[in-house]
Amino acid sequence: GQIAVNAGGVAVGGDVDCRHLRVTGAVSVQGASIGRSMIFDHADIENDGPSDEDEGKALLADGASVGYEVRAMRVRAKGLLSFVDLHCPASLVFSGSCLTRSNPHNTALALDRAKVGGSIFCDNGFHASGVVRAMAAELGGSLYLNGARLDAPTEGALLLDRAAIKGNVDASRKEETPLAASGAISMRGARIGATADFSGAQLHV
Repeated sequence: GQIAVNAGGVAVGGDVDCRHLRVTGAVSVQGASIGRSMIFDHADIENDGPSDEDEGKALLADGASVGYEVRAMRVRAKGLLSFVDLHCPASLVFSGSCLTRSNPHNTALALDRAKVGGSIFCDNGFHASGVVRAMAAELGGSLYLNGARLDAPTEGALLLDRAAIKGNVDASRKEETPLAASGAISMRGARIGATADFSGAQLHV
């Protein structure tokens, strides 16, 4: 697919606000410097490829730096959302989003080596058909997976290898349904400062 919005390397003093954006093609903010927040709530982005991992990149924010938070609540994306090497002092919020790959072996959400001062929220009905990866990511807060559904039966549904999380990994029931995952969860070499809570989670490989 083609890049529909190319803002790679852009410097913005305030917010980048893309709420309710509708786009066919990729959105790129790779290497961007954003003074406040990056907001994609309720966006609809479609740029998936049939099989190749390198195709089908929907939102590319690799190496971007934001001054506050990244919010992508209730996004509908067909294709990869990539935040590899992101710098964010607050939180990343993907609550209620639906991320799908036509080939579920491919990655749906990439957060490898991201440095996040707050928490990452993949909860409240979050659904990924494809791998969710946060390998070697650093979180000052917690990872929330309450009520999430992850489907990547062959490649692994959630990859947290070598991640450093100062707070919790919370996939428990609480007020919502617990995490439901089709595919393995890998946390090899991860460091979790508080609790890893999978009570009531439904895991299938």
